[in-house]
Amino acid sequence: MGFEKYVEIIERIDQLIRMRNTGTPEELAHKLGISVSWLHEYIDMMKARGADIEYDRHLQTYHYINEGEFDFSFRKKS
Repeated sequence: MGFEKYVEIIERIDQLIRMRNTGTPEELAHKLGISVSWLHEYIDMMKARGADIEYDRHLQTYHYINEGEFDFSFRKKS
């Protein structure tokens, strides 16, 4: 899997988390076309980069404890 695909999956996870519309881990993995174990790898990668992600069993969705979003764009120095 290429870098672009990794970024695409993380951006999609990020979008669904911000919308609080991930569903269960199994549902989210299915939406992304990956296994549940790979989903956990992505979530762990996102957490390692500062995302405070938590799963709400009652609402059956992942959410950010602190609001934020991932940004994979290049920024020029001023």
